[in-house]
Amino acid sequence: MKRFENIIIATDLDGTFLGSGSRIVPENIEAVRYFKEQGGHFTFSTGRSAGALRRVFPQAWETANLCGVLTNGSVLYDFKSDTVYDEIFMPYDATVSLLHRCIDRFPHIGIRVGKGEQYLVPNLTPFLDNEISKYQSMTSFVTVDELPRQLNKFVCVAPPEELQRLKAYLDTLDQKEFAIFFSYPWLLEVCNVNATKGKRILKLKTLLSTPHPVIYAVGDYNNDIDMLQSADFAACPSNAVDEVKAICSIHLCHHDQGAIADLISKI
Repeated sequence: MKRFENIIIATDLDGTFLGSGSRIVPENIEAVRYFKEQGGHFTFSTGRSAGALRRVFPQAWETANLCGVLTNGSVLYDFKSDTVYDEIFMPYDATVSLLHRCIDRFPHIGIRVGKGEQYLVPNLTPFLDNEISKYQSMTSFVTVDELPRQLNKFVCVAPPEELQRLKAYLDTLDQKEFAIFFSYPWLLEVCNVNATKGKRILKLKTLLSTPHPVIYAVGDYNNDIDMLQSADFAACPSNAVDEVKAICSIHLCHHDQGAIADLISKI
């Protein structure tokens, strides 16, 4: 049996695997190559869609050797065949109802809805307009009632203090169908409660024939918390937020210095 044959590493991308400004960290690339040569199973767990991942790190397709968790959990993606392996959508009627409530109560907060590689925008604000300016070719403007079915998630975009007020309001509602979390201070995401990173990385174990696989999860921000709690071992770079550091048993170097290489050296 090879050294890492029963081990899965599932890592966040931004602020964890990649360096600042989406810089490729050579130490991570070399360490992952060694990890895979020794039988390890490596993949990414990110809020990005496949298209967004390809734009920032096209090498992901040759770096990962196991299905990835994309769109913060909505999609399991088979890098080898370059196709969606499994997908969980939002409950449509409940989503439409919640979107109406958010827009009616917080009209100054922008909202974009993810469907595959598309951004569907039912509530445009100047803050959101700036955020999606680089993605005009994949953006369409619709009303809430014009949204198609099979939606992956919706993202509320606004200054952090405004999103905190929205989050406090959503927490007062009985919304058992949804998981609600911050992926950045200015991005509040809503997805199917069964389509989080934490629930989806457990699916990765079932894809292996290796007995008793063990998952090491690595992340730096709030949208990684349930993944870190679901893993057998939780790790974070030194740049992680305090809430993440508090639940991790393995503390790594800064993401600019090769946090994934640091993890592999500790396993």
